[in-house]
Amino acid sequence: MLQRVKEILVFVLGFGLPLHGALTVFGPPELRWWKELILLGLVVLTFIGVLNDRKQFFKYQFHLKKIITWWAFYAVLFLIWGLFLVFINPDFKTSLMAYRYLGLGFVATLLGYALWQTKLYSAKNGYTMGVKVFHNFCTGLLLGTFASAIFGFWAKFLGGYQILDQWYSTTISSWVPGQTIPLYHQVGDFIRLQGASSGPVEYAHLALMGLWYGLLFRIQGQPKYNLVRVFVSATLLLGIWQSGSRAALLGAIILFVFKGGMCIKPYLKLPPFRWSIDKLAALLLVLIVLTGMAKFTFSKAILGNVEIMNKNIVRISDIDHVTRPIEALNKALEKPFLGNLGELGPAARAKNLAINNNDQALIAESVPFDIMAQLGFVGLFIWLAFFGFYYRQASIELRILLIAFAPLMLLATIFDMTPVSISFFFILGLGLALPRIVSAFSSDHKVVFNLKKMAFKIYTEKVWGWNEANQLNYVERELAGGGIYLVLLEGEVIATYCLVKEIGHTKLFSFYIHPNLQSLGLGTYLLNEIMTARTLRLQVLKVNFSAKAFYESNGFENSGEDEHHWHLQRLT
Repeated sequence: MLQRVKEILVFVLGFGLPLHGALTVFGPPELRWWKELILLGLVVLTFIGVLNDRKQFFKYQFHLKKIITWWAFYAVLFLIWGLFLVFINPDFKTSLMAYRYLGLGFVATLLGYALWQTKLYSAKNGYTMGVKVFHNFCTGLLLGTFASAIFGFWAKFLGGYQILDQWYSTTISSWVPGQTIPLYHQVGDFIRLQGASSGPVEYAHLALMGLWYGLLFRIQGQPKYNLVRVFVSATLLLGIWQSGSRAALLGAIILFVFKGGMCIKPYLKLPPFRWSIDKLAALLLVLIVLTGMAKFTFSKAILGNVEIMNKNIVRISDIDHVTRPIEALNKALEKPFLGNLGELGPAARAKNLAINNNDQALIAESVPFDIMAQLGFVGLFIWLAFFGFYYRQASIELRILLIAFAPLMLLATIFDMTPVSISFFFILGLGLALPRIVSAFSSDHKVVFNLKKMAFKIYTEKVWGWNEANQLNYVERELAGGGIYLVLLEGEVIATYCLVKEIGHTKLFSFYIHPNLQSLGLGTYLLNEIMTARTLRLQVLKVNFSAKAFYESNGFENSGEDEHHWHLQRLT
């Protein structure tokens, strides 16, 4: 029952975040806090789940890996450091508001992580439940951004603005607590699509996350729904284009570059290269920075002749993306250790609006510069350490999301928009349930051998006996032949398999899962991930009844036998 409630709540959260602007406009003032209430409800449900299953949970946590991972350590440390700065700040109210903006994302990450971790070891198919929570949230986000796009297209192209005029504000201003949401944002003659969000930038970044999910994840066993997903993704891409957010459009281009690479890689017959995505990401980011520097130099050079500017390429505000981070850096140098919490950003604007009826305040226009200015160099170090350690444990899909958003973080303080902050960081927490699959190399022979020993020794002994040296040599020969993959969850190798393509079919030569993660749904998930060929064949020792039952439950049928093995195959 609790699991079902969690799944519903995360779907509602994902669906509602892209519609937050419309909910704020059309709903009562109290509805502004709906997302925080859902997060609080999920915290309570997670705490109840830990209490109910604490013996099983802590038993496996200590047995399989460390109780806390480094990224989680730095997330908690970031929250503690920020809270310390709040209590020593003379302006408690403003600093607390600033802390909410800066720390909410880390709370969302820890909560998302806890949602699937607490169920992982405490129930049959616990892993399946955890992955389902991730997909529920992302599906809700995908559908929510699609609904937001349709709302925006109606408003912009079908006369919706005339109908909405009585609800939305006609005053265009930056969003801070207490302000109304403008009817639309306009640059020159171009009206920027904002959907049902609070503004075009917020909508574009939420749509980018929806596009990420639509592009990189397929619906297993439901090809017709994948066609729907292509249509939804195309709609989101058009919405990003109409939003006028060049940063989000850059992120979309990055997503398509990686998606294209993933599609053509199987046909290139490249040698396995484990860190290729990281090197490609580094090259991509260098090109982005160089392009950005050239653009800003060009913007500054022509600012004196605004009449000849092409507003679709260069805007007067472009120079702010250069000058404001420098102002934030100067602010940070005033208090390099303790920072200036609440003296810039939305909290400072809200304070000025309340006191001086003027919402002007410094916006850093860059997330790392904002962190540095408000939380000092200590806060920046913790923030960078969090992302560094998180990236090491993330799956390929999550790494692509981080790479797509990295330049966006440098170009604007995107996490000042709470729907964007919650969505992005909640995905990071939930997404750690996704395993990372990498090619195994000869240097991994001990890892592969140890996992094989834990998972398979008991069955090999019954048939041929177990010879340590012979088994190790066999693993080394397999690695030399290629086709062996490691499955990592939070940086730990939890499974390995050997997959070889043959004429007309693919053969699964070996498939070993850590004993503590069996019967949790992980094997089924991995089978569906690697099942790309029309026919998948394998063989199972006749003494391994549990493995035979597992494969049969996943659609495999008997195709023959020999003295020691059952031969099974599955058609798609």
